[in-house]
Amino acid sequence: MLVVLPLAGLALYWDERRMVFTRPLHGGANPVAAARQVIRGIEPYLFDHGNFRPIGRLWEWLVIAFAYDASEATALPPHVVLGGIRLLMAACVALSAAAIVRALMRSADVQAGSLVSLYPLALAAVLITNRGGGALGAFPHMFAGSVALMLVIALMICRDRDLERRALRGHERFLMALGGVVAAAFYDLMYLTPVLAAVFVVSRAVAAAMPFRALLGTAAARRWLIHTVAFAVVFVPTRAVIAVICASGGCYDGSALSLSSTAAGATLGRLWSGFPLFGWAEASERSQRAGVDLGFVDLCDNSYIVIVVFAVALVTAALARTAKAPFDARRANQRQGRLAAALVLLGTSTAVGSALVAGLSEWTQNRQPAIGVSWRETLLTQVGWSFVAASCLVVLHRAAFNWTAQRVLRSTVAIALALAMAATLLANWQQAEIRRRNDADALTSMVAASAVLPADGRGANDVRCRLIAALTEEAPDGWAGGEMVRADLEQLWLTRYGLPYCETPAE
Repeated sequence: MLVVLPLAGLALYWDERRMVFTRPLHGGANPVAAARQVIRGIEPYLFDHGNFRPIGRLWEWLVIAFAYDASEATALPPHVVLGGIRLLMAACVALSAAAIVRALMRSADVQAGSLVSLYPLALAAVLITNRGGGALGAFPHMFAGSVALMLVIALMICRDRDLERRALRGHERFLMALGGVVAAAFYDLMYLTPVLAAVFVVSRAVAAAMPFRALLGTAAARRWLIHTVAFAVVFVPTRAVIAVICASGGCYDGSALSLSSTAAGATLGRLWSGFPLFGWAEASERSQRAGVDLGFVDLCDNSYIVIVVFAVALVTAALARTAKAPFDARRANQRQGRLAAALVLLGTSTAVGSALVAGLSEWTQNRQPAIGVSWRETLLTQVGWSFVAASCLVVLHRAAFNWTAQRVLRSTVAIALALAMAATLLANWQQAEIRRRNDADALTSMVAASAVLPADGRGANDVRCRLIAALTEEAPDGWAGGEMVRADLEQLWLTRYGLPYCETPAE
């Protein structure tokens, strides 16, 4: 949560500029009315744009509509409410990823005193967002929500008691099938869900030293099979239709997949973009280009942030000192080895799979974003790298020769991870400051704030007119330009408040 805090007040990004004003008009937060709108949109989205995301679009609709309703109720600007949702989604991802690691620890019978207990710091250190279109920079309920949902589905498929031979109950079959349908109809990134779940099941088996043949007879294997079959029933026909549409050039390039000669390079670039060193470098370079002079000195000038960072280091070091020594060191090393293998298997599969989904996208191949630039898949890639970092922590723990060395190592690594977390906090602060200094973003935030304050006096009207005129001048064209935003606001205000958003003297 700490490293994502600077992103809480980011301005509405591109489509969000209009959606936050159009969704309340057409169904709003009423699930039935919103579902009708989504169902009507399935055909045009599928045949005109080449994507199939009805469940995800319903979720998006309800969240955006809720954001405006909450803004009306609290007078908080819509982008601030969405900032709260951004923090909530980041917390969901963090809790789900930590639950994955704890599940592997239970399978390997590794106690909490291991270095892997510092995993939350490792995860925080990789959560860097560069540019506006990253998973935590825009549509967090969709992009970050997809990552959290994938991890939750994997956890549901392979619980502790599912690594045994037993019959499945009817409600289990239904839930697994439902999860497969949701994964196929939520968002493109979630196409990885069956693969991620399969790797998680195998990773738990590796951590528990379970033979592969024994794994095939478990409830987890059957639960995964039901999930995957349900996923394929939706995925195969819809992607076949999309493939035909994309072949004629009618696809939205973010949904179109291509096995071109640039796919391998694009995939490798997206893989390294989730690695923190490249994220820090990109954030620093971009802030210098934008004239944002923020560094560690500025971070240290904020005493509250320094106190929090050192508190994290002290707490983690204290937790390391309270760990108990294992009774049987040889068996403990074996368990640690299995845990490290399971984590590196899961981490590399997650990071590479996420990068592959992005690398096959025509959008990525056509634009070739620089290494370190965030896009929709980056958060999942970062989670994969965090699992790899957790495996490194386990290996370091095994390398310590005695219990005293392990205690010192745990304290040292805790402080190092806290400093890495501070570097990520600085990178996200730089990103937020760049967005705040951008005229279009600043005006978007001011227009959004004025949209939930329906004052009907001449002074308030003049302020709104000046704001929307400035936004139109700064961003005049395009689907999310100032003219389109003004048209949406006028319709929303006339419907909700019986007032024009901006009444000019000629009117």
